[in-house]
Amino acid sequence: DMDFKVAGTQKGITGIQLDLKNDGINEEIIKATLEQAKKARLELLRTMLTAIRRPRAEISAYAPRLHQTKINPEKI
Repeated sequence: DMDFKVAGTQKGITGIQLDLKNDGINEEIIKATLEQAKKARLELLRTMLTAIRRPRAEISAYAPRLHQTKINPEKI
């Protein structure tokens, strides 16, 4: 049993997450899974392009934001 998530763009993979509940998987399973993920990713991206041709120039006021804070290691 495995949970294999692959994220990316038309140019390639940008992230992978793999959770296994058994002792491991072989190279053949990894190759087949990545090929299936590529087909699904490209199909999804084609579908998305029919809704909006290019990214919007401005980010919505309701879009999530990222805030980064640096903490001095001496204060931890």
